[in-house]
Amino acid sequence: MKKRGAIFGVLICLIATAFAVQNSELNGYVTWQDRSPAKGVVMIIGRYSITTDEMGYYKFSFLQPGEYTVVVSPPRKPSRFFKVKVADKFTRQDYTINW
Repeated sequence: MKKRGAIFGVLICLIATAFAVQNSELNGYVTWQDRSPAKGVVMIIGRYSITTDEMGYYKFSFLQPGEYTVVVSPPRKPSRFFKVKVADKFTRQDYTINW
């Protein structure tokens, strides 16, 4: 019985640790130099990619707080790399395509 109790205790600790990891998000808008929304821009962080919507909006959810490299890849333009620090709750980072 003691062995079962110890295993149960370890499982409870593992589950609590998993829930203790705090997720955050990175979101914002991508615009062209004239401030119009940049639709269809591919945004990449690591192995995750998303595309901006009609308003130029993007959102990466379930990120761990920390520093990331964001790749902004607009249609028919070269990609650019940006460093961003994601905070504990959420971080907003807007980008203007002026290259």
